[in-house]
This record gives sequence, C-alpha cells and structure tokens, in this order.
Amino acid sequence: MRTLSSKRAKRARSLGVVVAIVLAVLPAVPAAASEHFGVPGDRADPVPIVVDASQFQGGCDLPDLIPGTDCGFWYGDGNAPVGDLNWGFANLDQWDVSQTAACVSGGGASARGGYILNNSSGHLTLATSGATYVCSLTGHATDNWQDLDDRMNSLGCRVAPCPGPTLILLVNDCAQQIDGSGDLVPCGTGTPDKFAIVGFTPMQMVAIYRGNDPAAIGSPGTPDQAGDCGNDGMALGAADTVDPALSAAQTGGWDLAAFADANCGALRPPDSIDAPATVDPPIIGAPALVACISVPAAGAGGSPSPSGCDYYFNPDTNVLSWWDGSSQDVGNRVSFGWTVDGSAATPGACGVRASDPDAVCLVMQWQGRLRELRVTKDGPRHGWVQRDPKGYVCHPDCTVSYVDGSKVRLTARPRPGAVFAGWSGACSGVKPCILRMDQLRKVTATFTKG
Repeated sequence: MRTLSSKRAKRARSLGVVVAIVLAVLPAVPAAASEHFGVPGDRADPVPIVVDASQFQGGCDLPDLIPGTDCGFWYGDGNAPVGDLNWGFANLDQWDVSQTAACVSGGGASARGGYILNNSSGHLTLATSGATYVCSLTGHATDNWQDLDDRMNSLGCRVAPCPGPTLILLVNDCAQQIDGSGDLVPCGTGTPDKFAIVGFTPMQMVAIYRGNDPAAIGSPGTPDQAGDCGNDGMALGAADTVDPALSAAQTGGWDLAAFADANCGALRPPDSIDAPATVDPPIIGAPALVACISVPAAGAGGSPSPSGCDYYFNPDTNVLSWWDGSSQDVGNRVSFGWTVDGSAATPGACGVRASDPDAVCLVMQWQGRLRELRVTKDGPRHGWVQRDPKGYVCHPDCTVSYVDGSKVRLTARPRPGAVFAGWSGACSGVKPCILRMDQLRKVTATFTKG
C-alpha cells in the first residue's frame, strides 16, 4: 500500500482532522472496492462518525441487507461486551496510508461534531486494488450523539416528515483491519490501528433512540391479569350508570369493569367480566336475590323474566342493571371474576439494551448500491468538467460513485482561448449533460485550442 504523497499530505492537512462512519461488515467483504459499495473512485461527503469494526453491525450487515429495508444498530463506548458496538473515528489526515505507517491522534469532540453536522469538503479516494487503509481514532463523546440528532432533526423530522438525510458511510472489511505493526486484527478480536476501507455506501437516517427507549429495546410484553371482586362479595354502592342497550324500565346500573378497576385491584378496567355475576342481599339470611334470564331491550316493551327477578348482567356492555326497585340496596354484595388482557412482546429496533448507558440506537435504511461515473478528458490542458449539484471539478479525470438512481449534471468548462468540442460516451452534444446514475456511466469531454 502506498504512503501519502507530499501533494496529497498537503491536501489532507488542509482538511483538518475529520472523522467518518465505518460500517462493519460480516462476513468479510471483497478485498477490493466493488460496485456493490462503490468501485474505486472518490467521495467528498463521508459521514464523520466511525464505528469500530471489531464487532458485528447489528441488523445492518452488508451486503446481506435488502435495499430499502430498515435496520438498527447500537453506537456504544468501545468498552461494552459483544452484543453492543464499539465506536471510534477515522483520522482522514491519514487516509490511504501504508500498513506500517505511524498513526497519530488528532481531533476532539467539537471538531468531530462540526463534521457530523457539515460533512467533509475534501475528496477521499479509494485504492485501485486491495483495501484503502486509514488510521483509526478512539473515543466517546456524548455531544456527538446530540450533533447527530441535530443533523437528523434539522434536515429531517423537525422541518419535514421523517426519514432524515441520506448519509455516505465508509465500508470497512474487518477481516483486513490491522494493528500498529501491520498484523491482522480479525473481526471481533480487538480495536484496529487502521481500518481497511473497501468502498462507500449510502444509508438514510430513519430514527435515533436513546438506550432506554422502548422503541430501541422493545418490550417483553405483559401476562394476562386475572382476579375477582370478593369471595363474599363487595357492596355495590349507589348506581352510577344505566345500560343503554336495555329498556328504561331498569332502576339503575353499575359498570362492573370500572367497578373492578376502582375496587378490586385491576390494573385498568378489565377486558372481560366472568359471567354470571352474582349479587347477594346485605343481610345474611335475607331472601336470595334472583338473576334475570332475559330483559326487554331499549325501546321495547315487556317485562323481565322470570317475573320478579332482581338484576341482569349484560356481557356485551359489562353493565349490571337492576330491575326490582324494592330489592335495590347500596349494600347489595356483588361477586364476579375478571381478566385484564396482557400485551404481546414487541421487538426493538436495536434489540437487547446496550450496557453503555450513553449508547444510542440508530435506525438506518440502506439505499442500495452505488453507481460509478468515469469522466475522462481529451485535451485535458484546455479545460475541465464540473459535477453538480455540489460543483466539484474533475481535473484532469475522475471516477466517482453515486447513490443508485440519483442524477448528476456535467458541465464542460474550457480554459480561456480553448473550445469545448463536445461529449462522447453517455453524453453527446455540447450542452450540459444530465445523467441518471442507474448503471455504470462513462463520459469523455473533448477540448481543443481556439
């Protein structure tokens, strides 16, 4: 692997210390950059947070993930057990270094936060073969999580519906990452001195959750709660409702679900009341109260059956209604069983809670593979090609990867005294060319002397 040239080192120093997300890949991705992640080319806007590739990437393993599928993974502090994710940073001042290059520390939480919010302005070029080695940094800054949340919300959910912005991540082959001596640090065995970058890939931010958020860790669910309202019954008290489904001839009613919630230890009004609900008189030895078998519906005539019955329980409304005013008494004792339905377990976006209390669950959506644009020039000294929407320049030539389906505008810029003769390849004519990046695109711009 080649070391930084003086020209590239000067350019790297001008960037300052920046950081970038490194997406861990299990199993190992190809040794060389591939179309799946972006063929050898360059990127100007990698996201600055780094994921230490010594542990698995949660549900976001590439290339197994289906484009457009949401996945979640933890960002932790680097000291958590397997099951969480370590995290660090890539020192882009030391990008594309030799395997034995001495890595130096650099950059602080505030510098990292600036890049998280604003992205890098310089170009990062992948090696033409093998992995591109970049020095790692380690650390943990809670402020960086807030920076990421601010980026998500300022560009996404606070000003427009979710999801948030699409981020360009570096892809690390953890089977090739190495320590300071150039020896391999196999996946899951330690923290590398240098990441083995094999491509760039786009992930869209969908949501960010703190470590104790049920949306991140899920819910174990709750069992059904069953109980009863007194073996010897509980006093009904004054009637508090009527059954709207039944005749107005009723003399009062009680909502037994609300009764159980208020008096019988139910966590909330029960979902079901066990019939039959029975009622006894307040004085032991008094004549037994008789349950009605049928009663007239609302708006209908007729009498309860059997004649002279006292009360009726409607399982459709959970209302106990009274039909004989002479036997209605606040001391009448009701007995019934009840059930509060439990809830099913729900999975969280990131699974089991990370041991790091500051860990954050990131929910991302893979946008699919990147597509390559190769721009070459005939007569390179007579002009250059501008790439928009960001206005980057191909000079003399460039190979760039774009999110599948995105559009790029190419504009030829001849030097003074030169003429742009036209496009060939995927573009034609002399006007600015707009390309849809749904496949490999090759373009040549021809310049001549005026």
